[in-house]
Amino acid sequence: MPTWKVELIPEAHTDFNKLDGSVKKQVLKQLVKLERNPKYGAPLGNKAGINLEGYLKLYADKKRIRIVYQEIGHIN
Repeated sequence: MPTWKVELIPEAHTDFNKLDGSVKKQVLKQLVKLERNPKYGAPLGNKAGINLEGYLKLYADKKRIRIVYQEIGHIN
């Protein structure tokens, strides 16, 4: 099964480092799922004047944390 590489932008990396241990584990679980299937999340759109078309979302920590991501390229 192909795997993908998940990279955090600097702001997301900073936010991730601020989380406590148990929440970090839940976020990491979701990121591992993305490495297996980058289309795992639900698509975002254009709402309230904010255009997030092309981005996807998934949740962690009982929907208290939303992970917004974009699939860029692919690995052969």
